Amino acid sequence: MTKSKEKIEKINAYLEEEYMLIHFDARKSGIIIPEHLKNNPTVTLKLSFRFQGGLEVTADRIWASLSFSGKFFDCYIPISAIWGATSSSGANTIWPEDAPPEVMIQVIQSLAVQQNKDLDTESKEKIKGVKSKRSLSALKEVVPIGAQKAKPIKKAKKPTTAKKKGEARPNHLKRIK
Repeated sequence: MTKSKEKIEKINAYLEEEYMLIHFDARKSGIIIPEHLKNNPTVTLKLSFRFQGGLEVTADRIWASLSFSGKFFDCYIPISAIWGATSSSGANTIWPEDAPPEVMIQVIQSLAVQQNKDLDTESKEKIKGVKSKRSLSALKEVVPIGAQKAKPIKKAKKPTTAKKKGEARPNHLKRIK
């Protein structure tokens, strides 16, 4: 399966939910978005088939008519510019090969923090020293990454207040008659 097909399948799967977020590099060519969002490596747009404007996913781009400050704007985002997607349930997918270096540095640093127990002193120093795009390739050797898929965020359980037999309910839990 090609990378583009994989992205489209993932995007379509996420769109089956209430909404999804796409993350893309607005500096890439072929992108049409409002002027105030251009020249940004990390633009995020919320997409849904339930929105009032239109939405279409094709083999090479996403078109969405989105509202910005109450006015609709036709946005065109090439599939090749998308470096990440998030579902409404919290599942994340990142395509590292399409992510700008600024984003990958942050992702690698986050992964390194999560994997901190496994890193030797030299690797930790490399991660701390990342300040430029040039050191990005060195970091990829320290923290191996592929298409990173995070587990969906678990929803918090509702607090329970167990009542012992014969015990009165707290005031805030009394039934209203």
